Amino acid sequence: MLMTLCYIYLVHLWPRFHRRLKETILGTVEMYSGRASVAFRKLVPANIAEWAELPHQASLLCEALDPEMNTNVLEEARGKQMLIMEPKQSVDLSYDWTSFIGSSTPALKAPIPVAPASPTSSLYVLLEASPPKRDRYGRLALRKVPPDRVVKFSDLTTPLAWRSGEPFGILVQASKENFSRIGTAYLEGYLELDDGLLVNQLLTVEVKGQPFNLVDSRLKMGESPSGTMTPPIPASPHKGGKPQLNRQPHQSLRRKHSSEFLRKIEEQKLKSSGSWSSTGDANEDSVGGSPVDVTSASDGVFFQAGEEGANLSNGIGKLSRSGKHKDERDRARSMSNDSKPPNILVYTGSETEDEVFAAVQAALQHCLEQDKYVIYLLKPNTLSQPWSDNCALVVLAGEGNLPEEVTSKFVSHFQNGGRILNFGLPLSLGDVSFQVGAPTEKEVEATYQGIVKSQPYRVQGLSGPGRLHVNDGEGDENTRVSILAQDRILPMVVKASEKTKGGMAIFSQICFPEGHLEGTQEDMAIDMLVRLGLACVSSKTTSQHIIQLTPAYLLGINQANERFLKSVTSQKDSSSILRGTPVSLHFIYDPSGIKHVSPSLLPVVIGRKALPMGSLFSFDVYRNNLQTRILGNVVLYAEVLPTTMDVFDGFMFKVPDNIGCVCIATRMTGGKGRGGNRWLAPIGCAMFSLHVRIPLKTQLAEKLPFLQHIASAAVVEAIRSLKGYEDFDLRLKWPNDIYYGSKQKLGGVIVNSSCLDGVFHAVIGVGVNVSNSVPTTCINDLIHRHNEEKRTSLNPVSMEMVMARSITEMEKMIDAFQEKGVDSFLPVYYKRWLHSNAKIKLESEDGDEVTITGLDKTGFLQVKKKDGSIRSVQPDGNTFDMLKNLISMKPGKH
Repeated sequence: MLMTLCYIYLVHLWPRFHRRLKETILGTVEMYSGRASVAFRKLVPANIAEWAELPHQASLLCEALDPEMNTNVLEEARGKQMLIMEPKQSVDLSYDWTSFIGSSTPALKAPIPVAPASPTSSLYVLLEASPPKRDRYGRLALRKVPPDRVVKFSDLTTPLAWRSGEPFGILVQASKENFSRIGTAYLEGYLELDDGLLVNQLLTVEVKGQPFNLVDSRLKMGESPSGTMTPPIPASPHKGGKPQLNRQPHQSLRRKHSSEFLRKIEEQKLKSSGSWSSTGDANEDSVGGSPVDVTSASDGVFFQAGEEGANLSNGIGKLSRSGKHKDERDRARSMSNDSKPPNILVYTGSETEDEVFAAVQAALQHCLEQDKYVIYLLKPNTLSQPWSDNCALVVLAGEGNLPEEVTSKFVSHFQNGGRILNFGLPLSLGDVSFQVGAPTEKEVEATYQGIVKSQPYRVQGLSGPGRLHVNDGEGDENTRVSILAQDRILPMVVKASEKTKGGMAIFSQICFPEGHLEGTQEDMAIDMLVRLGLACVSSKTTSQHIIQLTPAYLLGINQANERFLKSVTSQKDSSSILRGTPVSLHFIYDPSGIKHVSPSLLPVVIGRKALPMGSLFSFDVYRNNLQTRILGNVVLYAEVLPTTMDVFDGFMFKVPDNIGCVCIATRMTGGKGRGGNRWLAPIGCAMFSLHVRIPLKTQLAEKLPFLQHIASAAVVEAIRSLKGYEDFDLRLKWPNDIYYGSKQKLGGVIVNSSCLDGVFHAVIGVGVNVSNSVPTTCINDLIHRHNEEKRTSLNPVSMEMVMARSITEMEKMIDAFQEKGVDSFLPVYYKRWLHSNAKIKLESEDGDEVTITGLDKTGFLQVKKKDGSIRSVQPDGNTFDMLKNLISMKPGKH
């Protein structure tokens, strides 16, 4: 029996616990790394004097900060704990620190920015280590860990600087994914440092200053980097009378450390130095533009919580001075780009998403960083629309000929700086072409020279339908050709670079028709995408970045959740399942029994007054900002859902009028916008769907299209009605988008409605990017920029505050509309929208310019032609391109 229980634990329970622990750590890092330090250390009771004496810093290696440090323990296991420390701890490398030989630390001259929320973003991690324990004979007392379970710290990090003394300090750089693996291994007891060193503490930090370089011949003993003599710095008193460490110039400090440890970690540094950054081919690939830098970390401005000026309960935090960007060029570049997420367009020659598209999509999703790109089928009948400007990559796949007009579109895209990946369709770009040939699908093998992996490697796959041809003559002087892979004789993968505007195309004879990538196929696919300028995951982590769905929790304000449950009790079956389409809800009290969460069956944990410790959503902040009678008083929250729009079907016609349910997710895997557009939904976005009732024969029911305008206006007012934020330039773009200024999209609204028993039941879906800097920008980044440009000091905002205030404004606007009609709403809407008296063109008509005059009496866009005639444009399917002042009309809607 005991053996059976052990087997169940090892085979079934432990992998689930391990995966859940790692996901919790990664989610915590993504949520808190901007404003707090995420730390791991031995279990420390609150009354331990050593820690009680350090209220302003997590470690003697960190700077003492003005606000008193707050800690919050999130996980405990095996006598160890994971916690967050606010404010974020900082290390000044100018004192006592030495750079590792061969390490590159020029980026440390300025404060390190917060990394964006993606698993591969860089973090700066401080490791406190102590010498290994020895037995009475002086031998190292090393822990006995199964070799297959060992996780080596040096395999997952890049060393930057070290500090001698007790404790021994090491500053390293690690991706968020790797830091979560390190934290998981530490809590589970499988983390190993070289030479038996023991972990005292691990924490994410901000850094500033430059470490001393032992091999820098320009620095002489007793000289500062500026060339002046640097006197010793005496001990300085700490607040409260506790002395700080002596801060002496680094030239006179002891340089005692473990030479063996340094030797090994230097070897690891050299091994990993070429993993993602290429100085040769990557620069060559960036003809006419900036070199591709896959690993650079950009900033995401989050709010920092301290005792002074920070108010987490209402969702507004204190802006940290350390939020300055290390490299303002990154911010300028992101601000100047088009605001929409970059599209990847797949052309197969088909009007429907066929098997070829599905295979290409699967391969791309396997390789690309999550939540950075939206993959669409590029249909032949849409090639006449403006698709090129917002396209990060065109992928050509399938069989057959390309019509001449289609070929010209792709050639023009390449010549104007576009990127193309061609798996066999007949296309000529400069000296490279695919020529039509009979599909062979024979096994081929080639040697591929990559940039992600420095050594050539063999790749096997199926030969594509075309024949790859490279001109042997002088060729096109505007195009440079490089052979990336070849078999014994013939080229198999070729890159063409356009010299003037930076266009690039890769032609691959090797195809992956099933979309499955194995071994070196995966390496080659990632390498080609990196060359083309896309952000990819490491080949070691592609199998680990699949997002798992999570259960939901039911919470309520003033016992509204109890009224909700009472109203649906009779509708549940014997298994406590409330059936719905496409999602059924399974109400349970104990989440430990949840084995699986599927897109069609969502476990809902009930009987709780709060979310579990470590949740990525603060119900308290939400509740403190919600000022409604009904809307939003019942919260259905899940960390990960396919979409929040689908959960209402089973109950929205059954709950009483005093219940206004909102479904909130931290992340969505299948979000969709208007017209079926895919909706990126990463951590850092405020995403919710709200159930609203509109009785028939009321003012809003007669003008129901206004509901989407009310929803988008409510989001804008939620922020601009805050004191001090009146001039923060959030705007409305017809029909349902939320913009900053006229070019940067931050979010949008979608409304689905049904009518039953004299009531319209509407589900309003809202998504707005609050604090995620990728792939475009976010509200808190723009608040940071607004502060710099206007010399203001507006604080960043939280997702919970934005959601609660948006719902509050929505209820106010709906109530006013029902009581006073459309005239109560239009002044608010026109005050924020972008289109007053704008001159535009209707693409599907004669192309004559028209003038926007406003919304008509039903909520449609009203335009005036030159002959004075007035017409209305429905929002259903029609889109407004702000950059071109062009409304693209959906067929049949004009």
